[in-house]
Amino acid sequence: HLQKVWEVLVINTSAAGHAALKGVLRYVLQDKKTEQNLISGIGDFEVDDQAMDADSIYLDFCRIKKLYRKDSGRQYMHAVQSFPPGESTPEQVHMLGVRLAEKIWPEQQVLIVTHIDRDHLHNHFVINTVSYLDGQKLHWKKQDMENAKQLCNTLCQRAKLSVPMKGMHYNGTRIDIDVKAAWDKNLYQIIQKAQNGEIKSYVADCAKAIVKATKMACSKEEFAADMLGSGWTTIWDEHHKYVTYVNKD
Repeated sequence: HLQKVWEVLVINTSAAGHAALKGVLRYVLQDKKTEQNLISGIGDFEVDDQAMDADSIYLDFCRIKKLYRKDSGRQYMHAVQSFPPGESTPEQVHMLGVRLAEKIWPEQQVLIVTHIDRDHLHNHFVINTVSYLDGQKLHWKKQDMENAKQLCNTLCQRAKLSVPMKGMHYNGTRIDIDVKAAWDKNLYQIIQKAQNGEIKSYVADCAKAIVKATKMACSKEEFAADMLGSGWTTIWDEHHKYVTYVNKD
């Protein structure tokens, strides 16, 4: 969600194959991004927090996968929890990340790494898709994301940190575009950059037109006419699953 003070974001990239797992572990554990005291693992890890490196964690993940003979397909899930600049310390952010992981993924091995290389502190979670308790594969749904958001809200409130306000940036200013969510990491980043004026994005322009049309129109026909006035042709066929928008450019 673009309007969050913090966010819990599932990185929806390819997570199949052992090379992808090794790659994400190496990325989150870079020395330039974190410190040893900001690295933790929950679940059935043989390596302790003070000795965690990408190779050791990779072997630990593989140990569980091989135990249950589930060594193929999606290898991990990667999620990020971010906080606004200046509101909390790295240690507090890391503690909140560990608590959140314990509540959301109690049956998985989860690596929690706090990155401190940006103005906004953020936690990376790398989750083994195979449960160490019963070997069940992890399935993540939109309702799980909503539950994570509510848990994160609760933990932040208890820590006396701010929580998201709909339609507001973390600094209290209003957001001028009401784009609700993007479930793909690349689309999410495109919309963010377009909002900041860094790039020209037809995706963001289309979203703005849709929000405007839904506020004005009282029928499908009025909606299509309003979209056309913004430069978008609407293809709305009752026999198709999705509405399609076409820009002449």
